[in-house]
Amino acid sequence: ITTVLAIAAHEERYVMSADVGGAYLNASLGQDSPEVLMKIDKHLSTILGEESAEYKEAVREDGTTLVKLKKCLYGCIESAAKWQDHLTDTLIKNGLQCNPHDTSIMNKTCDDGSQITVAVYVNDLLITSTNKEAATELLKSITKRYKDVKSHEGSKLEYLGMSIDMTEKGSAT
Repeated sequence: ITTVLAIAAHEERYVMSADVGGAYLNASLGQDSPEVLMKIDKHLSTILGEESAEYKEAVREDGTTLVKLKKCLYGCIESAAKWQDHLTDTLIKNGLQCNPHDTSIMNKTCDDGSQITVAVYVNDLLITSTNKEAATELLKSITKRYKDVKSHEGSKLEYLGMSIDMTEKGSAT
């Protein structure tokens, strides 16, 4: 991250961050994953039963409900890898390529010769480019794909709990 920021500062790149909410839920477990069952407690089973006859029929004698997951959830072994593959595929469809030395860094050369760099940490993205329009278009595409995306842009922003200040040309603090 600090290397990406140093390059962005040196090249006076436009910088933005994005946080994909409920990220794991965007990825399906798929046919290749083992079956994952989850037990829903009595309280939530009662609420779900009031909302849906299907859930009410599924409530077990002890008041709980057993469900088979179709989507990834935090805590499931496969979820991180499935989400990472999903996000990487989305970025590749937007013309980015994984850096051969660090797959959490992706790059794209724009038509004008400028480069977009995206640093990925789970569901947080740091996007930098001298081409503000191309970077903004990428963020729009990500937001369209994932809906719940919170973003920050400009010379001062937040990323992974860090406050990044790039107001002084050539510097990132």
